[in-house]
Amino acid sequence: TRRPDLNEFGGTVTASASDADVLNLQGAVNVPIIEDMLAVRVAAVKDKDEGGGQRDLANGNNPEYDSTGGRISVQFDPTEAL
Repeated sequence: TRRPDLNEFGGTVTASASDADVLNLQGAVNVPIIEDMLAVRVAAVKDKDEGGGQRDLANGNNPEYDSTGGRISVQFDPTEAL
């Protein structure tokens, strides 16, 4: 939920995994388009859990999930002239 920064270009990447077939990737990049006026921030997440080889006793299914999400935020601060 971090807002775009109007002055700084930058980004982050984090990753975590385990031997139980779990993976979480997160990343974001901030790009100022017009200094002090317009910036864009793009963020994404990938979360995957293959259940670690376990099975649901009720139906025999593997309790796995795979989700992906993203967000694009734009901040515009007009000048006095606009």
